[in-house]
Amino acid sequence: VRAANTIKRDMPIMCVIGNPPYSKSSSNNGDWIMGQMACYKQGLSERKINLNDDYMKFIRLAESLIEKNGSGIVAMITNNSFLDGITQRGMRRHLRETFDRITILNLHGDIRSDAPTSDRDENVFDITQGVAITVIRTHSRIDRGSLSTVHYCDMTGSRSAKYDGLSSLDIHDAEFLEIDCQAPLHRFVPEEKIQRQQYEKGFSVSTFFAKLSSGIQTKQDALCIAPKSDALTKRLDDFRNLDENALRIKYSIPNDSRDWKMPLAMADVRSGKGQIVPFLYKPFDIQNIFYSGTTKGFVAYPRREIMQHVVGRENLCLIVNRQNVRDYFSYAGVTNIACCHGTFYLGNRGQDYCLPLYLYPDEQDRDQSRRVNFDPKLYARLQSLATHPT
Repeated sequence: VRAANTIKRDMPIMCVIGNPPYSKSSSNNGDWIMGQMACYKQGLSERKINLNDDYMKFIRLAESLIEKNGSGIVAMITNNSFLDGITQRGMRRHLRETFDRITILNLHGDIRSDAPTSDRDENVFDITQGVAITVIRTHSRIDRGSLSTVHYCDMTGSRSAKYDGLSSLDIHDAEFLEIDCQAPLHRFVPEEKIQRQQYEKGFSVSTFFAKLSSGIQTKQDALCIAPKSDALTKRLDDFRNLDENALRIKYSIPNDSRDWKMPLAMADVRSGKGQIVPFLYKPFDIQNIFYSGTTKGFVAYPRREIMQHVVGRENLCLIVNRQNVRDYFSYAGVTNIACCHGTFYLGNRGQDYCLPLYLYPDEQDRDQSRRVNFDPKLYARLQSLATHPT
């Protein structure tokens, strides 16, 4: 109510309030909403853009309603990953362009992260994903000429303590401090400016490595991955010999998904192109997987562009996640075999990326020697820094 009272009384006030669903693999992909989401994707260079969650679409819907009305307030409690997610930077920028003031109450509660100020941090809901309350308002979106201010407050601890705090907190209280959301990331969380400036002097691993991709994603882990190769061999024999209905009954797969379809999986296995290879599924958990390199076959996403340099080759790969849930770098790995997209998933957000040390030539390449998978200029710079006398 106090937020509404700050808007000019001679203007119609629209209020959009909600607790939208969180669904990473949203099926709400109609032409209208996908067209609306395009503004959140402008300027992003990532091949995989994590902007398909239902709660993000609800925020965009609310924003579009306020844009049409010319003024109003949006108040939602949602997944808090958009506050500092890398691929949500365009979303944050656009919200700052549309609204006059953005107020964030980060309720944390992500079971994968360390609470910033408390040894015990509980979620306000019975879910594993941290949440945040976002209140955004605008007087008018016409000719604003500047980005909105962002005010931020943390709330950590037990669930009951958070409930007590919510019952008395006001969005105009002193606890909500204005933070500097520096471009180009526009993070809706506080960060040290000195650390950011030092960080920006470096270069990212995604720039240093010429080629990389997220790890293999099956979309049917229970079927496609096995601890022993004999068990997987028997499943593949079934896919060669049984009909589709029998396979669905035996392996309890009544329906197909967007990315995995039984007829395509059968055709992939029966093509004779694939092989069983070792597979790093989780840390120190080496299993077996069928690898043919065919996208949306028996394995939905074999990531052939990268895994062709790993499967059956002598190679080493760095495994990293582009974003940590903690305030410090927490997880990285090394493998010499194919790896999963979620090897360290419980420790980070998003997918794990595989960065091979070497790239192998194609058959038609004149030079048949392998080469390092590094950007030449950055590699030279790194070598120079490594030999610097200081």
